[in-house]
Amino acid sequence: MGARRDLLRERSFTVYFVASFISNTGTFMQSLGVPFVLYRLTGSNTWVGAGVLANWAASLLVTPAAGLISDRLNRRVILMWSNAVQLIAAAGLWLLAQHNALTPWRMMAPLILGGLAAGFQYAPSQALLPLLVPHEHRVAGMRLFNVQFTLARALGPALAGLVLHAWGVRTTFAVNALSFVVVVVALLFVRERQTPRTKTEGTWNRQFIDGARYLLKRPAMARGILTGFVVAFCGSGTVQLAAGIAAEIFHVDSDRLGLLVAAFGLGASAASVCLLLAGARWRRSVATIFGGACYALGIFVVAATRSFAIGALGFAVMGSGHVCAGTSISTSLHAQVDERYRGRLTSFYLIALLGGSPLGALVWGALGDHIGLRRALCCAAGVLLGYLGLVVVRFDRLRGLDSNVDPLSISVEPLVPASAARRH
Repeated sequence: MGARRDLLRERSFTVYFVASFISNTGTFMQSLGVPFVLYRLTGSNTWVGAGVLANWAASLLVTPAAGLISDRLNRRVILMWSNAVQLIAAAGLWLLAQHNALTPWRMMAPLILGGLAAGFQYAPSQALLPLLVPHEHRVAGMRLFNVQFTLARALGPALAGLVLHAWGVRTTFAVNALSFVVVVVALLFVRERQTPRTKTEGTWNRQFIDGARYLLKRPAMARGILTGFVVAFCGSGTVQLAAGIAAEIFHVDSDRLGLLVAAFGLGASAASVCLLLAGARWRRSVATIFGGACYALGIFVVAATRSFAIGALGFAVMGSGHVCAGTSISTSLHAQVDERYRGRLTSFYLIALLGGSPLGALVWGALGDHIGLRRALCCAAGVLLGYLGLVVVRFDRLRGLDSNVDPLSISVEPLVPASAARRH
């Protein structure tokens, strides 16, 4: 509790924390509005998956470059430009809606533009956070930041459901556009802590390869990122199909759609609070595997029931799994990575997430159009459970995620004799 109070006394952290919460809430409002419009226009889960893919694949393309840039340039300035472009993209969607000109193909342009800009946000944002708090509070800061993200994930869809019913989709786009204004203004008042940063040299492709070698030499980090991809592909990819799930499985309208996705966020919020209270007492390896299992269980519940209330409970279980797995992996990576590679390692992790979720939405959505959405969801849950079995048998249950230091740092600095280390 004391560490969290100390964090909130850090002005730059608090300003960025509040602005990010507002922006994330707006983003999750739009993330419900876009699939809702696409499904209403086409009645196709494949189109919903394609819309998600267009937005996130654009982010995926630029994320490697964003990781390199965040290791070279001022991360705060990168974020200001990224949010400004996302503001333009959201305003474009609002203009299309305002003039009743929304079509699946017309929506692709602002979605791709917003995705490209967002790709330059994810890595610098994650890499900026440790520079806003004292070193001893970095892990607590990352946990607290994940709480605001998951709270926004709960509040955003719930508000979107109400807004869609009362004022239509154009208002969700307008609110998202205004939320980016808040972030740009807030970043004017954020100041990074003075932290020694080694200048990166060489061509960009050489730096990218150097970052990849750094990752591959650390199996614990590589397995964590692979796990993040599988969870995103099988778990987050199915959540992106919420509009189709609401219509085809539960036969409900936009009001209930917002509540369904809000249940996911509420489950995520509850899990976030539990992780904060547990602190270091709950090993991150256990939390990651538990999170993946919760995701699979929640998907099975949604696929097996016709009751909206039970389906919402399944979404809540999925949300708790999302946070347990995602927060644990992300915290481990940032706790272990060398500052020189923070931006690049973050970009590798984000590539896994940004690639897995939309690819999963497209695959499971297309499969759902062919064999039925219930069966497609069961397939996604089955694949996820199969991977978790592999983790237990072959990957030492991800125990490498429990360390707070670079696993190779001891071998890099063998200057202190073991006997001297014991005396200390």
